[in-house]
Amino acid sequence: MLSLKSHVTKERVALAGDACLLTAAAFGLVVGALGAAFAPQAEPAEGVAWVSLLSGVLSLAVVILGPLAAWRLHGRRLTWMVVLGAVLGGFVGSNIVGMLVMVVFAPLGWLVSQLGGSDFAGLIAMVVIVGGAFVSLLVWLVTDGVRDLSPSRRVHPRLDAVRVVSAAVLVVFALGVALWTANHPGGESGEAVIFAMLAGLVAALAVAGAEIAARAHR
Repeated sequence: MLSLKSHVTKERVALAGDACLLTAAAFGLVVGALGAAFAPQAEPAEGVAWVSLLSGVLSLAVVILGPLAAWRLHGRRLTWMVVLGAVLGGFVGSNIVGMLVMVVFAPLGWLVSQLGGSDFAGLIAMVVIVGGAFVSLLVWLVTDGVRDLSPSRRVHPRLDAVRVVSAAVLVVFALGVALWTANHPGGESGEAVIFAMLAGLVAALAVAGAEIAARAHR
């Protein structure tokens, strides 16, 4: 009984994690492609400001399609109740998490700032903690995916392949952002990785909401 419960919990965590991974990777792919196409050397010129609008629309599409792809890759059935749960989970959940971050990290940020002597030390500490958790999740999912791709297992090969490809996209995206930031200091391009993680978090919360709605509707 305990083993079954542990398996179900792991499956739910993996579902939310896959939504996070797929969405973050898709976000990075969209932002990277737009940057390479319209701003290979500098920020978009005023004449192509519509790129910002296109980026916003595509980013919203990614946050919707990422959780949907993860949900279907896990073999889950899509219903109107599930969709409603996903919308509430993404919207309400992100606001709750935002408030919790303020409650937890504001004192931590103040303490680290006092110890580090920098106003940005707290923000850096928060990014390091969140980034570390994100990387740990990514490593766990990819490791599980690579193991499942072995001929002796083959549990869900499509999902495993998507995990590996998504991780590769994220690595390339992060390296590209790092190189861009190093060549264009003083800009805000380095925040793109943070926004990718935030998009992944919203997707994970959306899937969590969908899971709760699906269980309640049974």
